[in-house]
Amino acid sequence: MRLDRAYRMFLEEKRLEGCARRTIEAYDDFLGRVVADLGPGLDVADVAAPVRAWLVAQSKRGLADSTFYNFVKQVRTFCLFLFNSGWLSEKVPLPKTRRPRPDVRPMSPQQVRACLRAFDTSTFVGLRNQVIFRLMFATGIRRGELMRLEMSDLDMHNRIMRIQGKGGKVGIVPLPRRARRVLWQYIKARADRAECKQVFITRHGSPMTEWSIKHLFRTLKDKGIEFEGIRLSSHTLRHSFATNFTGDLLRLQDILRHESLSTTRIYVKLNPTLLKRAIDEHGPDELV
Repeated sequence: MRLDRAYRMFLEEKRLEGCARRTIEAYDDFLGRVVADLGPGLDVADVAAPVRAWLVAQSKRGLADSTFYNFVKQVRTFCLFLFNSGWLSEKVPLPKTRRPRPDVRPMSPQQVRACLRAFDTSTFVGLRNQVIFRLMFATGIRRGELMRLEMSDLDMHNRIMRIQGKGGKVGIVPLPRRARRVLWQYIKARADRAECKQVFITRHGSPMTEWSIKHLFRTLKDKGIEFEGIRLSSHTLRHSFATNFTGDLLRLQDILRHESLSTTRIYVKLNPTLLKRAIDEHGPDELV
């Protein structure tokens, strides 16, 4: 089996598994470079030594810890696919890497309030952008999830949203009271603009794109809203939601829709209040 053919079959399997488009594109971009470096015609049975040597070479390039971690993670996933497909007699031994701590500085509630005040809610776009910003901070919703949010996904009476997450997975996210109130204002404002099924639309009534949501954060910067060391983005708001959350870890995992609790544990290191509150509310100290 040629390496380039196995690589194409790997991508096809990921599509059949329902992986998100951006995930598949990331695999395609990265593994395409790996295949090109190792040689498209390389026999898969002989891949172990070349791929280990390739990773050693990458480790000497001075890459960020997060970048090299992702390199190893994607190579490991691909090699496991080769082994499970029967093209390798044994698993390829790869270096063990520890997941690096995310280099994202969260926003404080005071900084979030400063951003919210910067939106001109007398205009449709300003109101919409303020609602998006608040919803991301108040619920931890991802940018892609927000773009896919449809009117039928909202249960305003019971304060819940049906989220279409990564890989087509569906989840339920509670809608906080203040966020619901401003969301109602926006829904009334959009009522006469379009029959579009997406909740968040442009001034012309078409669904918002990834670019238009990114532009939302650029408008804040244009207004002079900047905080030292903090990048204004949808990911920063999700991170800020997690680090300002004061419930227990399992509830946070459910809300963020993390498959692994180890991903959620990252936020405990940034906000020890999570563990303090959990032991205060659920620990046995008050029983004695």
